[in-house]
Amino acid sequence: CAGTHVGASSEIGLLSVTGEGSVGSGARRIEALVGADAFKHLAAERAIVSELSSSLKTQPHDLVGRIESLVSRLAATEKKLAAFEEQAALRAGETLAAGATSINGVRSVVAVADGAIGDTLRTLALDVRARLGDAEPVVVALFNASDRPSVVVATNAAARDKGFSAGDLVKAASQVLGGGGGGKPDVAQGGGTDVAKVPDAVAAVERAIQGRG
Repeated sequence: CAGTHVGASSEIGLLSVTGEGSVGSGARRIEALVGADAFKHLAAERAIVSELSSSLKTQPHDLVGRIESLVSRLAATEKKLAAFEEQAALRAGETLAAGATSINGVRSVVAVADGAIGDTLRTLALDVRARLGDAEPVVVALFNASDRPSVVVATNAAARDKGFSAGDLVKAASQVLGGGGGGKPDVAQGGGTDVAKVPDAVAAVERAIQGRG
């Protein structure tokens, strides 16, 4: 009761519970509004329900089901959009592989992959590495220039035999981006916070490849 006591429970009037939580081992606290404040709280909630029902063109008693349906449809749409974005990004794999250059005897693709983020960036890096084959050393370093830039590096066995580690190259790029990262010698990822530093991070990876060996 937070120190406020009443002579009889009838003095409390209407009670509207607003929350509950743990305050220690075996003890929980219930928070509520009473009296006029409780009426105001319930009136505000009723207004929200009314507004949502009007916006979603449904009755209040059907509101929960309507929202659950919309959330489900939104999740399905986001999944389809993510698949579409991944397919679009992977179509860039052929172009990126065709643009590979030789740096220090290594076929290298160090570039910004527009639109590829998260798992898509990693999938694209692995796709480009596969396209370049195993006949000679290959290093693929792809960057995403979003608000929180990221980088994925993939190397093939021939490059690793020459001492090129994906984890080391990711660390070199991530430090420039103002962040961190790492991983295994064959594939690693990282990122940072300074998108303006992406060109510098690209150059840092190129210098690291040039200086190795």
